Amino acid sequence: MSQVLEDIWLPEVEKEYEDLFEVSRDVGCDVGDQYCEFMALVQDWDERAWKSIEPIGSAYLYGRYGRYATMFFAVGARQAAVVKWMQTGSEHQQSQGRQEAKKRALRLFP
Repeated sequence: MSQVLEDIWLPEVEKEYEDLFEVSRDVGCDVGDQYCEFMALVQDWDERAWKSIEPIGSAYLYGRYGRYATMFFAVGARQAAVVKWMQTGSEHQQSQGRQEAKKRALRLFP
């Protein structure tokens, strides 16, 4: 069964979002696609359609990996938030981004 979620926007994620559009057209396209996908899932969330990376506090962490950009988002009971947006990089850089995403998710969903 699907439900509508309240979307939460962190100031640091808004900055990451804006900064990624400055990198290149390819990165901007990935970010734009990920934004549209996030807004669609907020309006019609069905957890069966997504596989979480791991539970974080009272939420679950998810990832949307593009060729040029990566988005991590967390979904709690009735809320969802993009917790990290980054340019897709090396395995080490992605691991660091995921750690940052987990910290932010815990702040929002203790």
